[in-house]
Amino acid sequence: VTMAALDKPLSEAGPTPMDMKLSADLEARLHLENVFESPEECTRREEVLGEINEVLQLWCRARSATKGIEEDLDPRCNLYTFGSYRLGVHGPAADIDTLCIGPRHLTRAEDFFGSEWTEYEGSFYLEMK
Repeated sequence: VTMAALDKPLSEAGPTPMDMKLSADLEARLHLENVFESPEECTRREEVLGEINEVLQLWCRARSATKGIEEDLDPRCNLYTFGSYRLGVHGPAADIDTLCIGPRHLTRAEDFFGSEWTEYEGSFYLEMK
């Protein structure tokens, strides 16, 4: 198998009438099984992600300040989604997989989760708890 062969689609033909019927039948069945999220649930998920991000940014600035990093350096974290939510294939009761990328001066062990000796003092874990 050559690399050029791997770059080509298996087929460039459009869907057949049978493909269209089967897709419509599948979508109808999925609606009957209630596997789609309502618009209200979708909006609430976006609100929750916004709330988590807001708390994350406040915590990042506060925790950075304890290490001498001032607000004018604009310390911040990025919150990313992945998994079924990111792919748009999640159901109504699915979780939201998230990944937080923070500044280099904040560590997962010491800052994000805290330590067992401080009982999570100043950690993001405690903020969310």
